[in-house]
Amino acid sequence: MDTKSVPPWVSHMTALLNQARETDKQLHVFGAQTHKYTLQPPATETAVLEFEKKHGIRLPEEYRDFLLYMGNGGAGPYYGIYGLPALDAEAEDDFYSYQADPVVFPDMSAEDWDLAADPDEKLEDTYPDPFTGILPIGSQGCAYMTGMILHGPLRGRILYYNMDRCQPPFFVRETGFLAWYERWLREVTAGYNIFWFGMNRDGSPGQLMEQYRQAKDQQEKEEILNGYYKFRELPKEQQDWLRQSCGQETDMDIRMHMMKIMAHFHMEDLRQQLETLWELKAWPQALSVIRYKGIREIQEAFLERIWEQFHALQGDAFQDACYIFRTRKDSPQVSAKRLNEAFLRSDLDQTSRRSLLACLEELSDREAVLDHFIVYLAAETDTRLLIEAIHSMHGIRDKRLTAAYIRLLETYRVCENVQEDYRNSQKKTPPGSWPPDVSPEGRLILAAMKYFRLFGMDKPQAWKLLMDEQRWKAWKQDVLKQPAT
Repeated sequence: MDTKSVPPWVSHMTALLNQARETDKQLHVFGAQTHKYTLQPPATETAVLEFEKKHGIRLPEEYRDFLLYMGNGGAGPYYGIYGLPALDAEAEDDFYSYQADPVVFPDMSAEDWDLAADPDEKLEDTYPDPFTGILPIGSQGCAYMTGMILHGPLRGRILYYNMDRCQPPFFVRETGFLAWYERWLREVTAGYNIFWFGMNRDGSPGQLMEQYRQAKDQQEKEEILNGYYKFRELPKEQQDWLRQSCGQETDMDIRMHMMKIMAHFHMEDLRQQLETLWELKAWPQALSVIRYKGIREIQEAFLERIWEQFHALQGDAFQDACYIFRTRKDSPQVSAKRLNEAFLRSDLDQTSRRSLLACLEELSDREAVLDHFIVYLAAETDTRLLIEAIHSMHGIRDKRLTAAYIRLLETYRVCENVQEDYRNSQKKTPPGSWPPDVSPEGRLILAAMKYFRLFGMDKPQAWKLLMDEQRWKAWKQDVLKQPAT
Protein backbone atom coordinates (compact mmCIF):
# COMPACT_ATOMS: atom_id res chain seq x y z
CA MET A 1 0.00 0.00 0.00
CA ASP A 2 1.32 3.45 -0.96
CA THR A 3 1.67 5.38 2.33
CA LYS A 4 1.24 8.69 0.48
CA SER A 5 -2.33 7.68 -0.31
CA VAL A 6 -3.26 7.16 3.33
CA PRO A 7 -6.08 9.60 4.24
CA PRO A 8 -5.20 12.20 6.90
CA TRP A 9 -7.91 10.96 9.27
CA VAL A 10 -6.09 7.64 9.77
CA SER A 11 -3.38 9.06 12.06
CA HIS A 12 -6.00 10.94 14.08
CA MET A 13 -8.16 7.82 14.46
CA THR A 14 -5.15 5.68 15.35
CA ALA A 15 -4.18 8.13 18.11
CA LEU A 16 -7.73 8.02 19.50
CA LEU A 17 -7.69 4.22 19.44
CA ASN A 18 -4.44 4.21 21.41
CA GLN A 19 -5.96 6.62 23.95
CA ALA A 20 -9.05 4.45 24.31
CA ARG A 21 -6.90 1.36 24.86
CA GLU A 22 -4.91 3.22 27.51
CA THR A 23 -8.05 4.51 29.24
CA ASP A 24 -9.76 1.13 29.41
CA LYS A 25 -6.80 -1.03 30.37
CA GLN A 26 -9.02 -3.32 32.43
CA LEU A 27 -11.38 -3.83 29.46
CA HIS A 28 -14.46 -2.76 31.43
CA VAL A 29 -16.28 -1.24 28.43
CA PHE A 30 -18.92 -3.57 27.03
CA GLY A 31 -17.43 -5.84 24.34
CA ALA A 32 -13.83 -4.76 24.98
CA GLN A 33 -12.80 -8.17 26.25
CA THR A 34 -13.62 -9.50 22.78
CA HIS A 35 -11.80 -7.00 20.56
CA LYS A 36 -9.26 -5.69 23.14
CA TYR A 37 -8.90 -2.45 21.16
CA THR A 38 -6.88 -4.18 18.47
CA LEU A 39 -7.41 -4.20 14.70
CA GLN A 40 -6.52 -6.81 12.14
CA PRO A 41 -3.98 -5.76 9.49
CA PRO A 42 -5.60 -3.62 6.77
CA ALA A 43 -7.21 -5.44 3.85
CA THR A 44 -5.61 -5.24 0.43
CA GLU A 45 -7.30 -3.47 -2.45
CA THR A 46 -7.36 -6.83 -4.24
CA ALA A 47 -9.22 -8.51 -1.38
CA VAL A 48 -11.79 -5.71 -1.22
CA LEU A 49 -12.34 -5.79 -4.97
CA GLU A 50 -12.77 -9.56 -4.91
CA PHE A 51 -15.37 -9.29 -2.15
CA GLU A 52 -17.25 -6.55 -4.01
CA LYS A 53 -17.18 -8.49 -7.27
CA LYS A 54 -18.38 -11.67 -5.57
CA HIS A 55 -21.39 -9.93 -4.05
CA GLY A 56 -22.09 -7.45 -6.83
CA ILE A 57 -21.74 -4.34 -4.66
CA ARG A 58 -19.37 -1.53 -3.79
CA LEU A 59 -18.86 -0.99 -0.10
CA PRO A 60 -19.75 2.48 1.25
CA GLU A 61 -16.61 4.60 0.92
CA GLU A 62 -15.91 5.40 4.57
CA TYR A 63 -16.24 1.78 5.66
CA ARG A 64 -14.25 0.65 2.62
CA ASP A 65 -11.42 3.04 3.53
CA PHE A 66 -11.53 1.85 7.14
CA LEU A 67 -10.89 -1.73 5.99
CA LEU A 68 -8.11 -0.57 3.65
CA TYR A 69 -6.28 1.88 5.91
CA MET A 70 -7.20 1.14 9.55
CA GLY A 71 -7.84 -2.57 9.83
CA ASN A 72 -9.74 -5.50 8.36
CA GLY A 73 -12.05 -5.77 11.37
CA GLY A 74 -11.48 -5.66 15.12
CA ALA A 75 -11.83 -2.85 17.68
CA GLY A 76 -15.17 -1.08 17.57
CA PRO A 77 -18.48 -0.50 19.35
CA TYR A 78 -20.03 -3.48 21.13
CA TYR A 79 -18.21 -6.67 20.06
CA GLY A 80 -16.21 -4.95 17.37
CA ILE A 81 -16.28 -4.31 13.63
CA TYR A 82 -16.50 -7.08 11.05
CA GLY A 83 -13.78 -7.51 8.46
CA LEU A 84 -14.13 -9.13 5.05
CA PRO A 85 -14.18 -12.77 6.29
CA ALA A 86 -17.08 -12.08 8.66
CA LEU A 87 -18.95 -10.10 5.98
CA ASP A 88 -18.54 -13.04 3.62
CA ALA A 89 -19.93 -15.44 6.21
CA GLU A 90 -22.92 -13.20 6.97
CA ALA A 91 -23.76 -13.05 3.26
CA GLU A 92 -24.69 -16.73 3.41
CA ASP A 93 -27.92 -15.70 5.13
CA ASP A 94 -30.28 -15.05 2.23
CA PHE A 95 -32.34 -12.39 3.98
CA TYR A 96 -29.54 -9.81 3.70
CA SER A 97 -29.58 -9.73 -0.14
CA TYR A 98 -26.66 -7.32 -0.42
CA GLN A 99 -27.62 -6.24 -3.95
CA ALA A 100 -31.24 -5.36 -3.19
CA ASP A 101 -32.56 -1.94 -2.17
CA PRO A 102 -33.24 -1.51 1.57
CA VAL A 103 -36.78 -1.34 2.89
CA VAL A 104 -36.08 0.16 6.32
CA PHE A 105 -35.72 3.85 7.07
CA PRO A 106 -35.40 6.18 10.09
CA ASP A 107 -38.42 6.64 12.36
CA MET A 108 -40.45 3.80 10.82
CA SER A 109 -43.99 3.73 12.13
CA ALA A 110 -45.25 0.59 13.85
CA GLU A 111 -47.49 -0.06 10.85
CA ASP A 112 -44.61 0.24 8.36
CA TRP A 113 -42.45 -2.06 10.46
CA ASP A 114 -45.19 -4.66 10.89
CA LEU A 115 -45.70 -4.74 7.14
CA ALA A 116 -41.97 -5.18 6.55
CA ALA A 117 -41.28 -7.62 9.37
CA ASP A 118 -44.31 -9.90 9.62
CA PRO A 119 -44.22 -12.57 6.91
CA ASP A 120 -47.78 -13.67 7.73
CA GLU A 121 -49.07 -10.30 6.54
CA LYS A 122 -47.09 -10.26 3.28
CA LEU A 123 -47.42 -11.90 -0.09
CA GLU A 124 -44.36 -13.98 -0.85
CA ASP A 125 -42.02 -12.34 -3.40
CA THR A 126 -44.02 -9.10 -3.17
CA TYR A 127 -42.37 -7.64 -0.07
CA PRO A 128 -38.64 -8.23 0.51
CA ASP A 129 -37.12 -9.28 3.81
CA PRO A 130 -36.77 -6.30 6.21
CA PHE A 131 -33.01 -6.81 6.39
CA THR A 132 -32.44 -6.76 2.65
CA GLY A 133 -29.91 -4.19 1.46
CA ILE A 134 -28.19 -4.09 4.88
CA LEU A 135 -24.54 -4.92 5.43
CA PRO A 136 -24.09 -6.46 8.93
CA ILE A 137 -20.88 -4.93 10.28
CA GLY A 138 -20.92 -6.11 13.90
CA SER A 139 -22.69 -7.98 16.67
CA GLN A 140 -24.08 -6.33 19.81
CA GLY A 141 -24.88 -9.59 21.53
CA CYS A 142 -27.94 -11.86 21.54
CA ALA A 143 -30.04 -10.98 18.49
CA TYR A 144 -28.87 -7.35 18.24
CA MET A 145 -26.74 -6.30 15.29
CA THR A 146 -25.01 -3.24 13.87
CA GLY A 147 -25.59 -2.73 10.17
CA MET A 148 -24.98 -0.33 7.32
CA ILE A 149 -27.29 0.68 4.48
CA LEU A 150 -25.77 -0.31 1.13
CA HIS A 151 -27.89 1.53 -1.43
CA GLY A 152 -30.01 4.61 -2.02
CA PRO A 153 -30.04 8.02 -0.32
CA LEU A 154 -29.26 6.42 3.08
CA ARG A 155 -26.16 4.62 1.77
CA GLY A 156 -23.50 4.42 4.48
CA ARG A 157 -25.88 5.12 7.40
CA ILE A 158 -25.37 3.03 10.53
CA LEU A 159 -28.38 1.32 12.08
CA TYR A 160 -29.03 -1.06 14.98
CA TYR A 161 -31.54 -3.88 14.49
CA ASN A 162 -32.84 -7.01 16.15
CA MET A 163 -32.77 -10.30 14.23
CA ASP A 164 -35.91 -11.40 16.09
CA ARG A 165 -37.77 -8.55 14.35
CA CYS A 166 -39.39 -7.46 17.60
CA GLN A 167 -38.94 -3.73 16.95
CA PRO A 168 -38.08 -1.26 14.17
CA PRO A 169 -34.39 -0.50 13.57
CA PHE A 170 -32.67 2.44 15.20
CA PHE A 171 -30.60 4.77 13.00
CA VAL A 172 -27.73 6.54 14.74
CA ARG A 173 -27.53 10.31 14.38
CA GLU A 174 -24.14 10.29 12.61
CA THR A 175 -24.55 10.15 8.84
CA GLY A 176 -21.27 8.31 8.17
CA PHE A 177 -19.26 5.41 9.53
CA LEU A 178 -16.16 7.42 10.51
CA ALA A 179 -18.03 10.01 12.60
CA TRP A 180 -19.81 7.19 14.44
CA TYR A 181 -16.56 5.29 15.02
CA GLU A 182 -14.70 8.41 16.16
CA ARG A 183 -17.47 9.21 18.62
CA TRP A 184 -17.09 5.75 20.14
CA LEU A 185 -13.36 6.32 20.65
CA ARG A 186 -13.99 9.76 22.19
CA GLU A 187 -16.58 8.43 24.62
CA VAL A 188 -14.42 5.50 25.70
CA THR A 189 -11.53 7.90 26.32
CA ALA A 190 -13.81 10.24 28.27
CA GLY A 191 -14.84 7.36 30.53
CA TYR A 192 -18.54 7.55 29.66
CA ASN A 193 -21.00 4.79 30.43
CA ILE A 194 -21.60 3.57 26.88
CA PHE A 195 -23.26 0.18 27.25
CA TRP A 196 -25.85 1.28 24.66
CA PHE A 197 -23.40 3.35 22.64
CA GLY A 198 -24.95 5.46 19.92
CA MET A 199 -28.46 5.48 21.34
CA ASN A 200 -27.96 8.81 23.11
CA ARG A 201 -26.92 12.18 21.74
CA ASP A 202 -23.29 13.13 21.30
CA GLY A 203 -21.88 15.92 23.44
CA SER A 204 -20.37 16.82 26.80
CA PRO A 205 -22.55 17.88 29.77
CA GLY A 206 -22.12 21.54 28.80
CA GLN A 207 -22.80 20.91 25.12
CA LEU A 208 -26.01 19.01 25.90
CA MET A 209 -27.11 21.87 28.16
CA GLU A 210 -26.68 24.34 25.30
CA GLN A 211 -28.47 21.99 22.90
CA TYR A 212 -31.39 21.82 25.32
CA ARG A 213 -31.63 25.61 25.50
CA GLN A 214 -31.95 25.70 21.72
CA ALA A 215 -34.41 22.77 21.48
CA LYS A 216 -37.77 23.50 19.88
CA ASP A 217 -40.03 20.59 20.83
CA GLN A 218 -40.65 17.99 23.54
CA GLN A 219 -39.17 15.05 21.62
CA GLU A 220 -35.91 16.87 21.03
CA LYS A 221 -35.72 17.91 24.67
CA GLU A 222 -36.26 14.33 25.83
CA GLU A 223 -33.55 13.06 23.46
CA ILE A 224 -31.10 15.61 24.84
CA LEU A 225 -31.94 14.82 28.46
CA ASN A 226 -31.50 11.08 27.82
CA GLY A 227 -27.96 11.88 26.73
CA TYR A 228 -27.03 12.67 30.34
CA TYR A 229 -27.23 9.02 31.38
CA LYS A 230 -23.92 8.27 29.67
CA PHE A 231 -22.03 10.46 32.16
CA ARG A 232 -20.69 8.96 35.37
CA GLU A 233 -20.69 12.35 37.13
CA LEU A 234 -22.57 15.58 36.53
CA PRO A 235 -20.65 18.87 36.97
CA LYS A 236 -22.03 21.42 39.43
CA GLU A 237 -22.91 23.87 36.65
CA GLN A 238 -25.22 21.33 35.01
CA GLN A 239 -26.65 20.28 38.38
CA ASP A 240 -27.57 23.90 39.15
CA TRP A 241 -29.05 24.32 35.68
CA LEU A 242 -31.07 21.14 36.09
CA ARG A 243 -32.54 22.27 39.42
CA GLN A 244 -33.52 25.65 38.06
CA SER A 245 -34.94 24.30 34.82
CA CYS A 246 -36.91 21.61 36.62
CA GLY A 247 -38.52 24.15 38.93
CA GLN A 248 -39.54 26.33 35.98
CA GLU A 249 -40.69 23.57 33.61
CA THR A 250 -44.45 23.47 32.92
CA ASP A 251 -44.43 20.26 30.88
CA MET A 252 -44.84 17.50 33.47
CA ASP A 253 -43.27 14.81 31.26
CA ILE A 254 -40.14 16.92 30.72
CA ARG A 255 -40.08 17.64 34.42
CA MET A 256 -40.24 13.91 35.10
CA HIS A 257 -37.25 13.26 32.84
CA MET A 258 -35.26 15.96 34.63
CA MET A 259 -36.08 14.47 38.01
CA LYS A 260 -34.99 11.01 36.90
CA ILE A 261 -31.63 12.49 35.96
CA MET A 262 -31.49 14.06 39.41
CA ALA A 263 -32.17 10.63 40.92
CA HIS A 264 -29.55 9.06 38.68
CA PHE A 265 -26.91 11.45 39.99
CA HIS A 266 -28.21 11.31 43.59
CA MET A 267 -28.95 15.02 43.77
CA GLU A 268 -30.06 15.92 47.27
CA ASP A 269 -33.09 18.08 46.48
CA LEU A 270 -34.97 15.37 44.53
CA ARG A 271 -37.40 14.91 47.45
CA GLN A 272 -38.35 18.59 47.35
CA GLN A 273 -38.92 18.46 43.60
CA LEU A 274 -41.13 15.37 44.04
CA GLU A 275 -43.21 17.08 46.70
CA THR A 276 -43.92 19.91 44.26
CA LEU A 277 -44.78 17.47 41.47
CA TRP A 278 -47.22 15.65 43.75
CA GLU A 279 -48.85 18.93 44.81
CA LEU A 280 -49.40 19.65 41.11
CA LYS A 281 -51.34 16.34 40.95
CA ALA A 282 -48.97 15.01 38.30
CA TRP A 283 -49.29 11.55 39.84
CA PRO A 284 -48.27 9.44 36.81
CA GLN A 285 -45.04 11.42 36.39
CA ALA A 286 -44.34 11.43 40.13
CA LEU A 287 -44.88 7.67 40.39
CA SER A 288 -42.53 7.08 37.49
CA VAL A 289 -39.81 8.99 39.36
CA ILE A 290 -40.57 7.31 42.70
CA ARG A 291 -40.25 3.90 41.06
CA TYR A 292 -37.04 4.85 39.25
CA LYS A 293 -33.86 3.76 41.03
CA GLY A 294 -35.88 2.37 43.95
CA ILE A 295 -34.76 4.96 46.49
CA ARG A 296 -36.13 3.44 49.70
CA GLU A 297 -36.47 6.63 51.74
CA ILE A 298 -38.48 8.37 49.02
CA GLN A 299 -40.70 5.36 48.37
CA GLU A 300 -41.46 4.99 52.07
CA ALA A 301 -42.25 8.69 52.38
CA PHE A 302 -44.83 8.55 49.59
CA LEU A 303 -46.45 5.16 50.31
CA GLU A 304 -49.53 6.48 52.06
CA ARG A 305 -50.13 9.13 49.41
CA ILE A 306 -49.85 6.49 46.71
CA TRP A 307 -52.50 4.38 48.45
CA GLU A 308 -54.80 7.42 48.58
CA GLN A 309 -54.68 7.73 44.78
CA PHE A 310 -54.47 4.02 43.96
CA HIS A 311 -58.17 3.63 43.19
CA ALA A 312 -57.93 6.22 40.39
CA LEU A 313 -54.62 5.23 38.80
CA GLN A 314 -54.50 3.57 35.41
CA GLY A 315 -51.94 2.35 32.88
CA ASP A 316 -48.29 3.02 33.65
CA ALA A 317 -49.15 4.87 36.87
CA PHE A 318 -51.08 1.88 38.24
CA GLN A 319 -48.28 -0.49 37.23
CA ASP A 320 -45.67 1.74 38.86
CA ALA A 321 -47.69 1.80 42.08
CA CYS A 322 -47.94 -2.00 42.11
CA TYR A 323 -44.21 -2.28 41.58
CA ILE A 324 -43.51 0.14 44.46
CA PHE A 325 -45.79 -1.88 46.75
CA ARG A 326 -43.92 -5.05 45.79
CA THR A 327 -40.52 -3.55 46.55
CA ARG A 328 -41.79 -2.16 49.87
CA LYS A 329 -43.68 -5.36 50.79
CA ASP A 330 -42.12 -5.43 54.26
CA SER A 331 -43.46 -2.00 55.13
CA PRO A 332 -46.41 -1.96 57.59
CA GLN A 333 -48.17 0.35 55.14
CA VAL A 334 -48.32 -2.35 52.45
CA SER A 335 -50.83 -5.21 52.74
CA ALA A 336 -52.88 -7.36 50.40
CA LYS A 337 -56.05 -6.13 52.08
CA ARG A 338 -55.48 -2.70 50.57
CA LEU A 339 -55.55 -4.25 47.10
CA ASN A 340 -59.11 -5.52 47.53
CA GLU A 341 -60.95 -2.88 45.53
CA ALA A 342 -58.50 -3.13 42.63
CA PHE A 343 -59.68 -6.70 41.99
CA LEU A 344 -63.19 -5.39 41.35
CA ARG A 345 -62.12 -2.75 38.81
CA SER A 346 -63.24 -3.27 35.22
CA ASP A 347 -61.15 -0.42 33.79
CA LEU A 348 -57.73 -2.02 34.18
CA ASP A 349 -55.94 -3.13 31.04
CA GLN A 350 -54.22 -6.50 30.71
CA THR A 351 -50.78 -5.22 31.72
CA SER A 352 -52.22 -3.53 34.81
CA ARG A 353 -54.03 -6.70 35.87
CA ARG A 354 -50.78 -8.60 35.45
CA SER A 355 -49.01 -6.04 37.67
CA LEU A 356 -51.72 -6.40 40.29
CA LEU A 357 -51.29 -10.19 40.39
CA ALA A 358 -47.50 -9.90 40.55
CA CYS A 359 -47.87 -7.53 43.49
CA LEU A 360 -50.28 -9.86 45.31
CA GLU A 361 -47.90 -12.80 44.92
CA GLU A 362 -45.21 -10.97 46.90
CA LEU A 363 -47.37 -10.11 49.92
CA SER A 364 -47.62 -12.21 53.07
CA ASP A 365 -51.31 -11.64 53.92
CA ARG A 366 -52.84 -12.87 50.66
CA GLU A 367 -55.76 -14.56 52.44
CA ALA A 368 -57.13 -11.08 53.18
CA VAL A 369 -58.02 -10.56 49.53
CA LEU A 370 -59.58 -13.98 48.86
CA ASP A 371 -63.22 -12.89 48.50
CA HIS A 372 -62.37 -10.16 45.99
CA PHE A 373 -59.81 -12.36 44.26
CA ILE A 374 -62.42 -15.06 43.65
CA VAL A 375 -64.79 -12.51 42.12
CA TYR A 376 -61.95 -11.45 39.81
CA LEU A 377 -61.18 -15.09 38.97
CA ALA A 378 -64.76 -15.68 37.85
CA ALA A 379 -64.75 -12.60 35.61
CA GLU A 380 -61.30 -13.02 33.99
CA THR A 381 -61.31 -14.53 30.48
CA ASP A 382 -57.63 -14.28 29.56
CA THR A 383 -56.09 -17.72 30.10
CA ARG A 384 -52.60 -16.28 30.59
CA LEU A 385 -53.84 -14.02 33.36
CA LEU A 386 -55.79 -16.85 34.95
CA ILE A 387 -52.57 -18.87 35.09
CA GLU A 388 -50.78 -15.95 36.75
CA ALA A 389 -53.70 -15.54 39.15
CA ILE A 390 -53.37 -19.17 40.23
CA HIS A 391 -49.63 -18.74 40.73
CA SER A 392 -50.23 -15.61 42.80
CA MET A 393 -52.11 -17.71 45.39
CA HIS A 394 -49.62 -20.57 45.57
CA GLY A 395 -49.49 -22.23 48.99
CA ILE A 396 -52.88 -20.88 50.11
CA ARG A 397 -55.37 -23.57 51.13
CA ASP A 398 -58.93 -22.41 51.62
CA LYS A 399 -62.29 -23.99 50.79
CA ARG A 400 -63.39 -20.86 48.95
CA LEU A 401 -60.32 -21.08 46.74
CA THR A 402 -60.86 -24.81 46.19
CA ALA A 403 -64.40 -24.16 44.99
CA ALA A 404 -63.20 -21.40 42.67
CA TYR A 405 -60.54 -23.64 41.11
CA ILE A 406 -63.07 -26.45 40.68
CA ARG A 407 -65.31 -24.03 38.77
CA LEU A 408 -62.38 -23.13 36.53
CA LEU A 409 -61.56 -26.78 35.93
CA GLU A 410 -65.19 -27.52 35.23
CA THR A 411 -65.17 -24.89 32.50
CA TYR A 412 -61.87 -25.71 30.83
CA ARG A 413 -61.55 -29.50 31.18
CA VAL A 414 -64.16 -30.05 28.46
CA CYS A 415 -62.43 -27.64 26.06
CA GLU A 416 -61.43 -29.40 22.83
CA ASN A 417 -57.85 -28.14 23.14
CA VAL A 418 -57.56 -29.67 26.61
CA GLN A 419 -59.06 -32.93 25.40
CA GLU A 420 -56.46 -33.00 22.62
CA ASP A 421 -53.69 -32.23 25.13
CA TYR A 422 -54.81 -35.20 27.20
CA ARG A 423 -54.87 -37.54 24.20
CA ASN A 424 -51.36 -36.41 23.30
CA SER A 425 -50.17 -36.94 26.86
CA GLN A 426 -51.25 -40.57 26.75
CA LYS A 427 -48.92 -41.19 23.82
CA LYS A 428 -45.91 -40.29 25.95
CA THR A 429 -43.82 -42.44 28.26
CA PRO A 430 -44.73 -42.55 31.06
CA PRO A 431 -48.47 -42.04 30.38
CA GLY A 432 -49.77 -38.75 31.69
CA SER A 433 -46.68 -36.71 30.91
CA TRP A 434 -47.41 -33.24 29.58
CA PRO A 435 -47.16 -32.68 25.80
CA PRO A 436 -44.55 -30.08 24.74
CA ASP A 437 -47.01 -28.17 22.52
CA VAL A 438 -49.72 -27.80 25.13
CA SER A 439 -52.49 -25.29 24.42
CA PRO A 440 -53.09 -22.14 26.52
CA GLU A 441 -56.15 -23.80 28.01
CA GLY A 442 -54.04 -26.85 28.81
CA ARG A 443 -51.47 -24.69 30.59
CA LEU A 444 -54.28 -23.26 32.68
CA ILE A 445 -55.36 -26.79 33.65
CA LEU A 446 -51.76 -27.61 34.52
CA ALA A 447 -51.51 -24.56 36.80
CA ALA A 448 -54.72 -25.49 38.59
CA MET A 449 -53.58 -29.11 38.89
CA LYS A 450 -50.88 -28.05 41.33
CA TYR A 451 -53.67 -27.45 43.81
CA PHE A 452 -54.51 -31.16 43.64
CA ARG A 453 -51.29 -31.91 45.50
CA LEU A 454 -53.12 -30.71 48.59
CA PHE A 455 -55.40 -33.71 48.11
CA GLY A 456 -52.55 -36.20 47.77
CA MET A 457 -52.64 -36.51 43.98
CA ASP A 458 -49.77 -36.18 41.56
CA LYS A 459 -50.21 -34.71 38.09
CA PRO A 460 -50.99 -37.94 36.16
CA GLN A 461 -53.59 -38.92 38.78
CA ALA A 462 -55.24 -35.51 38.68
CA TRP A 463 -55.09 -35.50 34.88
CA LYS A 464 -56.95 -38.83 34.63
CA LEU A 465 -59.47 -37.75 37.25
CA LEU A 466 -60.33 -34.66 35.21
CA MET A 467 -60.93 -36.69 32.08
CA ASP A 468 -63.16 -39.29 33.77
CA GLU A 469 -66.66 -37.79 33.91
CA GLN A 470 -68.06 -40.05 36.64
CA ARG A 471 -65.01 -39.96 38.89
CA TRP A 472 -64.69 -36.19 38.48
CA LYS A 473 -68.33 -35.62 39.43
CA ALA A 474 -68.10 -37.79 42.53
CA TRP A 475 -64.75 -36.32 43.64
CA LYS A 476 -65.96 -32.77 43.15
CA GLN A 477 -69.06 -33.30 45.24
CA ASP A 478 -67.07 -34.99 47.99
CA VAL A 479 -64.53 -32.20 48.18
CA LEU A 480 -67.12 -29.46 48.28
CA LYS A 481 -68.92 -31.18 51.16
CA GLN A 482 -65.81 -31.27 53.31
CA PRO A 483 -65.70 -28.76 56.17
CA ALA A 484 -63.61 -25.63 55.75
CA THR A 485 -60.01 -25.87 56.92
